[in-house]
Amino acid sequence: MASTSLVRTTARRGVVAWISITLVAAALAVIPAASVSAAVDACDTVSLTSPSALTVHVTITGCGDPGDAAFTVSADLTQDGTSDSIKAWGSASAVTTWVDEDLTVPARGAYTLTVSPFGSSGGADQVAQVVVSGGSVVTVSMPATHFRIGRMKGGAYPATVSWTNSSANAASSYEVQRSLDGAGYLPFAIKGGGTFSTTATLAPGHTYRFRVRGIASIPGPWREGPSQRPVGYSEASAKIAYGRTWSLGSRSEYWGGHTRFARASGATATLGFTGREAAIVVAVGPTRGSFDVIVDGVYRKTIKTYRTTAAFKQVLYVVQWPADGPHTVRIKVKGTAGHPRVDLDGFMALEPAPAT
Repeated sequence: MASTSLVRTTARRGVVAWISITLVAAALAVIPAASVSAAVDACDTVSLTSPSALTVHVTITGCGDPGDAAFTVSADLTQDGTSDSIKAWGSASAVTTWVDEDLTVPARGAYTLTVSPFGSSGGADQVAQVVVSGGSVVTVSMPATHFRIGRMKGGAYPATVSWTNSSANAASSYEVQRSLDGAGYLPFAIKGGGTFSTTATLAPGHTYRFRVRGIASIPGPWREGPSQRPVGYSEASAKIAYGRTWSLGSRSEYWGGHTRFARASGATATLGFTGREAAIVVAVGPTRGSFDVIVDGVYRKTIKTYRTTAAFKQVLYVVQWPADGPHTVRIKVKGTAGHPRVDLDGFMALEPAPAT
């Protein structure tokens, strides 16, 4: 039984092309990925379809600017999760129909076509995906990375990577990979089919990106999260504005060996930053009191730092936004009777990754 669907791709010079694709419904699931174009330096159509089991059809057309003698194109069809290249192509000139052929693939699973056009004014990769399936395929949501409540490990921040199963099929397991500072993905964790998160630590000065896929009868397609950069603002940071009297404390257990503390009701410490997430790091113990959290001028919560046993570098509050933007996070000392002291170790933020 065959079905026909239309896949929308981004064409060069801003033209949108619709491609009619005939699918054999019993043998495959097609998951198109958005093409990326860079002005003239792209291909009009980059697509994969599966005309029959264990066969994929590769189409790459309309590449390049006929007037650009320096235009080159390379392409590679790979099986996801392996280092296997099914076939690679290369061209040193602008062409109209460059690749249009059927290829036999070694097994059911997910395959990715990566096309890299490059002309005198640059270029950007274009990507298409197809899953060749005779069994169930699990698709997942884009993974999200967030700070979590817990204790810092050395100078690294506690975090959680989470996702959801966005298909009707059950997964036997989920595979998580991590890219550090823009390098290639490496295995990070394997979780059971009923688990939808994994813990991580994020070190300042690095950029992180995670991807996840579900495993059923075959591996599903990878879903990538955004690149994120954790930034730490210790108590001495010029980004933190203090109101009223704060004193400096020193002890090796504090984050960076120092803390700022206040006892007076109404003392404030405010971080202004641009990002999508922030966390507050404090010390707790039998002499510590409470503070209010005020986010973008609005009261959110009162945090108690009283504990029977002292502990340091504790992440006690996390706030998130759906997208990067300018925000302020403020703590305001309550002046708790009998144990008013509040120790601020600093703030953490997830900020936009630097452009590469």
